[in-house]
Amino acid sequence: MEAIDKGLDALGKSPKQAIWILLEKDFKVYRNEIPENIREFHEGLQKIFGLGYRFLDTLFCHYLEEATGKKFQEGQNFCEIVEALCFK
Repeated sequence: MEAIDKGLDALGKSPKQAIWILLEKDFKVYRNEIPENIREFHEGLQKIFGLGYRFLDTLFCHYLEEATGKKFQEGQNFCEIVEALCFK
């Protein structure tokens, strides 16, 4: 969640709040259910941002590397990394 919060912070406070509202209302993705529903979170953001989601995905991966102290394989997206970490 720390990586997600920091990534969304890059958008600003109001946009971050609006994204959480959209995720809950339109995609039934609730903050307290991540990472169990990381795939739904990932897909919801892709639908909201389209190709622009890559920017957020890169930020999420960067902050996740900072938080864990691990270097992740290039080419993996945030969703794939979280699934690998949580469901080994």
